[in-house]
Amino acid sequence: MVFHNTYNFWLTLGGYADGDNNLLYVALKKVEEEIGRFATILDKDIFQLSILDI
Repeated sequence: MVFHNTYNFWLTLGGYADGDNNLLYVALKKVEEEIGRFATILDKDIFQLSILDI
């Protein structure tokens, strides 16, 4: 989780798939963009998908 300064609370990392159907690739790209780190995949199954109205 990361602290979001604009909304002043903690959030899980997230983002938009921008039309890309490869959600595993999108997730890895978002981790790198959000925290500047590379990630290792432990399980290729989707275990959480959230749609939030902010």
